Amino acid sequence: MLAMEGILQQVEKLPFIKTREKEQINPVHQRLMDELQETHRLLENARQRFDLETNFDLIEVAILEVDALERKYSYLLKEAKKERLRAF
Repeated sequence: MLAMEGILQQVEKLPFIKTREKEQINPVHQRLMDELQETHRLLENARQRFDLETNFDLIEVAILEVDALERKYSYLLKEAKKERLRAF
């Protein structure tokens, strides 16, 4: 185990290797990335509920929910592009 830690420490010293711990993430960027992930998760859940729903009224609710989440996700993506965020 100690040998592995030594290897990892040497690898982190290499100039082309970046680790997440060393990178300082802007709090605004972090919040935006968190919101994107959460909205994506909620959108996938809403799509699954739509696929499984059989009640007409609840299908309509699911459609509206998916539409709202898609719009929110699109907005967040535009904001991420403005902030020049990139995926890690």
